[in-house]
Amino acid sequence: MATANYHYYAALGARARSFAVEVVGPPIKLTVLKHHSHPERERTQYLATSELSLSKAEHVRWYRRRWPSEVFFRAAKQRLGLGRAQVRQPQAVLTHLVVVGVTYGGLQLLKPLSPTPQLSVSQSKKALLPLRVLVSPRGVACLVRLTATGQLEPVEVEKLWEPLRTRLGGLELPEHLGVP
Repeated sequence: MATANYHYYAALGARARSFAVEVVGPPIKLTVLKHHSHPERERTQYLATSELSLSKAEHVRWYRRRWPSEVFFRAAKQRLGLGRAQVRQPQAVLTHLVVVGVTYGGLQLLKPLSPTPQLSVSQSKKALLPLRVLVSPRGVACLVRLTATGQLEPVEVEKLWEPLRTRLGGLELPEHLGVP
């Protein structure tokens, strides 16, 4: 089907065309997207809904709203072990889900704020894995990084805290996390 048959929506940055489709069961609305500015822009996309009252633009907006959820679940399953918990008790399952969600949120907050490409969840996780907390017999905690040679080097907590402070405006570093 030629692109000329598709209406261009500047607000969506895409060409779209909708069809009413009747298959076995209730009718559905099929919206076809071409040449759009979404992260999956290289492909022609076919969106189906049973909500026939949606306009083409509303249908595309609904689809795009769910995209961050798709990104979260892909990263949570592939990088943060969402599906690997070997627990069966409802409270343990819920705890695992909360820990994965909080970890994902924390990794998003720790991403640099610069216009340069952002770290992926995998890269953020890889950067945080070498961090360790050492506690002295007196109870003083110190954050260190395990180097490739097996050495421990001190880490400035202020530097790690800076992206959070910038994103969450006015957030102060808790005193017990400071470097002694």
